Amino acid sequence: MEQAAPEISVVIPVFNEEPNLRELIARIVSVLNALGRTFEIVAVDDGSTDGSLSLLREMRVGDPRLRIVCLARNFGQSPALYAGFAHVRGEIVAMLDADLQNPPEELPKLIAKIDEGYDFVSGWRQDRKDTFLRTIPSRMLNFFVKKTTRAQFHDVGCSIKAFRREVIDLMAKFTHRSRYLPVDVAWLGVRTAEVVVRHEQRGAGTSKYGLFK
Repeated sequence: MEQAAPEISVVIPVFNEEPNLRELIARIVSVLNALGRTFEIVAVDDGSTDGSLSLLREMRVGDPRLRIVCLARNFGQSPALYAGFAHVRGEIVAMLDADLQNPPEELPKLIAKIDEGYDFVSGWRQDRKDTFLRTIPSRMLNFFVKKTTRAQFHDVGCSIKAFRREVIDLMAKFTHRSRYLPVDVAWLGVRTAEVVVRHEQRGAGTSKYGLFK
């Protein structure tokens, strides 16, 4: 018998994040349990070569609200996210990275904004804990994207975001190959908002983003 669709889906792209996964999932479950709303966590294994997939499968045995999408190889963050979006069942869809730099405890802020009537809510890291080699290129990207597209967000690279389900369904119909989520959302012309979120230093593992990427 198929379970009823949850109210909230959280999509997490995962690439070699084994040291962070147990804490990440536990904190997401704690946060969403406190909201008193039904939820699912959709973890997308993006071709991990460490023990990430095995650990996800182990944790799923203890909590069926954790669902796993397994990609054949490493496709990158954006394709992994869209793969997760194709499997969500919730009316509110949130996303965040697996590195714990965007704390799961910030999710309720974004969900509350969706409840207010916004279609898309993006986090805004005003006090970033990244190195100079990441913050400077990120600022340049923010400037470039704002000047050349409709995506007028302060922090296009922030990985914690929330959507109304209708927005996810519209994006799933896009056929272009160069998908860039902030621009895709802006192109749709939906009602958007930003909320300031905390940002923390990576506790374990290594960043997948270097200067050239």
